[in-house]
Amino acid sequence: MQALTKLVDLETRCAVTLPNGSSCSRSLACKRHSMTSKRAVAGRSAPYDQLLVQHQNARRAVQ
Repeated sequence: MQALTKLVDLETRCAVTLPNGSSCSRSLACKRHSMTSKRAVAGRSAPYDQLLVQHQNARRAVQ
């Protein structure tokens, strides 16, 4: 059986590894996964908390 892999943007997406081996493609503000799990995602260019603030500020600017 071939594993389903879906590339997600680590800078704007939750990216927590799911039981099926793929990554969560919800936004950084995903409420399905804990902050600890989102902070543990490897490969982000900046700490999760910093990326979350940038994400929230960008969303506020659009509104």
